[in-house]
Amino acid sequence: MSPLQIAIGIEIGIVVETLADYAPITKNTDILTEYVRQRLARSISKQYETPEGEIALVTLDGEIEEFISNAIQHTEHESYLSLEPAVAQKILAQINTSAEKFTSMNYQPIVLCTPGVRPHLKKLTERFLPSLVILSHNEIDKRVKIKSLGVISLSHAA
Repeated sequence: MSPLQIAIGIEIGIVVETLADYAPITKNTDILTEYVRQRLARSISKQYETPEGEIALVTLDGEIEEFISNAIQHTEHESYLSLEPAVAQKILAQINTSAEKFTSMNYQPIVLCTPGVRPHLKKLTERFLPSLVILSHNEIDKRVKIKSLGVISLSHAA
């Protein structure tokens, strides 16, 4: 087996083991996905590290995190975001401005947020900013250095 095949086998094992651990607790696919992503933190982090071992990113301020968190509706099998369109537009505009900054610096645009917000922010942004990466705090390996390029805030919105 090649090293790549071994690595893929290990990651598949991590996914299966995580689902076996948490599927009896919840059927919500968003929550199960976040558990799997947390266990794959080292692999996820490695994808976005610079040669210097850093991940350049922006974070969401508390106000945006709270807006999104309060707008999440949960059912037994899924969760969905019910955000006011005007607020969603402001958030998307601020994220887009940050993404342009990343592009000008030759970095992959990455936004860091809490695990509960991550899947919903990804769903909100994927249609408008498909290359944007949304990571949660749990998906970044503790050995990786963070290079902050700023904070996304509604107070900076026009």
